[in-house]
Amino acid sequence: MASRNQRIFYSVLSLVLAVAAWVFVVYNYDPYTVVKYKNVPIEFEGESTLAGRGYAVSEASYDYISVTLRQRRINTGKISDEDIRVVADVSNAVIGENSISLDISAPDGTSVEDSQVKSISIVVDDADSKDLPILVEYSDASETGVEPVATDMSSTAARVIAAESVIDKVKKVSARLSYDNVTDKSRSFTTSLAALDSDGEVIPHVQIYPGNVTYKASAGVTKAVRLSVNAVSKDDSSYKRTYSAPDTVIIKGPSSVVDYLTQIKTKEINLNSYYEDAEVEIEYELPEGVVLANSQDEQKIRINVKKIEKDDE
Repeated sequence: MASRNQRIFYSVLSLVLAVAAWVFVVYNYDPYTVVKYKNVPIEFEGESTLAGRGYAVSEASYDYISVTLRQRRINTGKISDEDIRVVADVSNAVIGENSISLDISAPDGTSVEDSQVKSISIVVDDADSKDLPILVEYSDASETGVEPVATDMSSTAARVIAAESVIDKVKKVSARLSYDNVTDKSRSFTTSLAALDSDGEVIPHVQIYPGNVTYKASAGVTKAVRLSVNAVSKDDSSYKRTYSAPDTVIIKGPSSVVDYLTQIKTKEINLNSYYEDAEVEIEYELPEGVVLANSQDEQKIRINVKKIEKDDE
């Protein structure tokens, strides 16, 4: 029995010594290796300069590339895609197709062995712009019916500049927060802004001014409640006035307030002020701490005015 145990012991010891010897040789006599990083983002420098000239990048052959680094084996686990910088300077690009060389910087102690491409192709078009409200949103909320409530914003709107072929794809400007960072207690945040399409995906090559926004945010819940229209009208024998409006409005705020709300009223609308058909943007009477939810589109009241002729009487 003792002999068998000894054999097992020496077998395990031999394996440990073999591994140790291999590690010693690899890390001392052959300490370097090459590692490919597949999704290194390209930083497009000079796009603000292009915008100042009335131009913008509409297409790029690559937004991410793979980069292979030569590095010490011992450092392999410590280096990621984020430690590699790939820069494309587009400040001198002109209308049409341009070839842009890439400048690749490797972390200290490493060197660039190879890259997927050495240059990329971009297309530059005339730029256009539009102003959009800034929406403070969660980037990672797993549950529905929740949105951050933002106050004291340094800016409530942003100007976006993009190629004419791209500008219509920009549906909103978002300041994105992590759900776990927002609590019932209001806290200050400074967040960079992103231009998003109708699916909530970030659109590249869009310049946003300002580039970031400072605000206070707390946790909130959303709720659809009845919309009550406060429309007033005095008797007028010369005109007949009617209106139509949405039935509900989506609001957000602290759950301690929103949970008990069943309706929101509009501010007073004087129908007698209108002598022809009109669409009027709704103004709401919102309780303190309650605002419209990000998911609530602009709402309008449609006012129909008919002049009463004497023959109609």
